[in-house]
Amino acid sequence: MTLGRIGWADSHARKRVGDLNTFNTLLLEPLQQDLIKDTWLFERYDANGTQIRTSYYFEYPSLVTMMLTEIRYGIDVTLSTVKVDPFPVTDFTFSFGSLAVQYSQESVEIHLHAQGTTSVTKMISIYGLPANTSYDLHPNDCTAAKEVFVTCAGGVLSFSYEIHTACPIVLSKSVL
Repeated sequence: MTLGRIGWADSHARKRVGDLNTFNTLLLEPLQQDLIKDTWLFERYDANGTQIRTSYYFEYPSLVTMMLTEIRYGIDVTLSTVKVDPFPVTDFTFSFGSLAVQYSQESVEIHLHAQGTTSVTKMISIYGLPANTSYDLHPNDCTAAKEVFVTCAGGVLSFSYEIHTACPIVLSKSVL
């Protein structure tokens, strides 16, 4: 990988085709090992994997952060959507600034604060859950009543949610 941008695009491609082995062994793990060993990386790698050019460059540390957030944990927050699509599907806890996600197939909790005193409605999509399974959206300070949503045959739970300041999205598998 000679440029961080190529590694970022390659990571997305590996997730798209389900190539976890290459994502882990050739993309993410070598960069993580270099970061642990050197902290600050150089601007580029040559064909032999040797760091070259400008030292103390931001691109590869940033790339590792993006690979973990966007690919490994599959967290994508836009102006109108929140998507959680981990690769591979496994339990995790992620926290960065005002965003926090706890994910398992039993329950999902998302903390995402709206700015100021206004609320924002977003489409929430959570992937990797059991197919055709009911999940309860638990009431909190911002939700008056419990709602129940069902995953599709592909294991995706999608619903619209009004995000308020300090009101988490808390889902758990329905108990029959």
